[in-house]
Amino acid sequence: MSLLEARLNILTTDNEMIKEILAVIAENINKAVRKAIPQFKPAVSPLVSTLIQASPEYQALLSGRLKDELGLTTPDVALSAIVKAIIDSITIEYTDAKISGDVITGSLTLSLLRTDYSDIIPLQDLAGTPIPWLQWLLTAGDSIVVANYNVGLRQGSSASRAGSVIMIPSGQGYRVPPEFAGTENNNWLTRSLIGIEPEIGNIMENEINRQF
Repeated sequence: MSLLEARLNILTTDNEMIKEILAVIAENINKAVRKAIPQFKPAVSPLVSTLIQASPEYQALLSGRLKDELGLTTPDVALSAIVKAIIDSITIEYTDAKISGDVITGSLTLSLLRTDYSDIIPLQDLAGTPIPWLQWLLTAGDSIVVANYNVGLRQGSSASRAGSVIMIPSGQGYRVPPEFAGTENNNWLTRSLIGIEPEIGNIMENEINRQF
């Protein structure tokens, strides 16, 4: 998510002196970055949490259409666990700054979300329903997920886990509503975090600057 690069104009033709100056600078960069790394996760976590919780999908799961249609009885428990797991899975990798000619380069990468969602899919069970609602939401797209049934409104129905809607026989089948549907590469979570990179870059840059 971030690439470090420094290019210098050094007013000397003494190659050995240039190498020594660059070596000192690279060493200082490495020290600053490694001191800053423990601060990245605590600084980034509130931003990640806020963006996910502000998403339409999160709100619909918590107390809206998706809560009813998917029969979630304890969505708050599942959603809190999901957000925590995403934050816990944040990883940071740093490749030390090195000298190449008159350029110092190093790589600093912060990673969010496992590509297979293996750390959060099991947490769907905490929502109080046996159906794989989170897997549907993240990967099913517009595919039919329940054949021969659709959602029907029945206020206060004892047959409904959510107490407001039930599955009724239908030739159309049930799909995740299109405004909430997602695939592995384009879903609730990826859409929530799609614009986060510049802000994370600023956070990391500020934390590194504090160490110089």
